[in-house]
Amino acid sequence: VQFGLFSIRERMRALGGIFDIESTPGEGTTATLTLPLATRDVRDTRESSRDPESARKRLSPPSPIAAGSQQAVIRVLLVDDHAMVRQGLRSVLETYADVQVAGEAANGEDAVELVNRLLPSVVVMDINMPRMNGIEATARIKARHPGVSVIGLSVNAAGDNQDAMRAAGAAMLLTKEAAVEQLYESILRAIGGPAPNSGSG
Repeated sequence: VQFGLFSIRERMRALGGIFDIESTPGEGTTATLTLPLATRDVRDTRESSRDPESARKRLSPPSPIAAGSQQAVIRVLLVDDHAMVRQGLRSVLETYADVQVAGEAANGEDAVELVNRLLPSVVVMDINMPRMNGIEATARIKARHPGVSVIGLSVNAAGDNQDAMRAAGAAMLLTKEAAVEQLYESILRAIGGPAPNSGSG
């Protein structure tokens, strides 16, 4: 799965965690993500005493999700048939104070059911999955919950896939590689909030 394993490893290291991959021919691949939450809290406290402004910027969301709603939390449902991809996305989103991963699903059918139960603000939806693909699941979700934003994910985010997800009602389609760096900004855009400054002129 082309998901930017290097980017995930760097993100985990930045959080004081570890990302290990073990692969044995004929037996598959095992990925282990370890994030020492207690250690991070201690480090955050230590860094806050040395550089309060830097710590505040890192621990706070880059921008409010909407005017007058800085305390609001964006509930996100992650949908992908690869557990490693879901865990990678979760590890990225959990660094933002205004995002809550409300649940996970491994196929389109479960995604539709979970949206009915959990009512998330945003669904991050893989295209290629068993039982029901992301295109059909997106169409069903948007038909019943038009206010839920769907962000599609695919190894190939161009051409037919882009057109099909847009037609189904998705706000956008990202490559899995790009999602590591762009998912949070894309979530803000999907729900109509201001995107954080990219720093580009």
